[in-house]
Amino acid sequence: MMSMLNTLVENQAGCEITFIHAVQNREVHAMREHVDNLRRNTKTLLLLYVI
Repeated sequence: MMSMLNTLVENQAGCEITFIHAVQNREVHAMREHVDNLRRNTKTLLLLYVI
């Protein structure tokens, strides 16, 4: 999942990217900092967290 997101962001295909990440709770939220950084730097990335 993360590899696919990273590839889409790196290739900047010009398409909108929707990333939905479901987690049990905030304490077990893997890769949150990385995904948040991608969102800050990628205008076409829509990020949704489901807790």
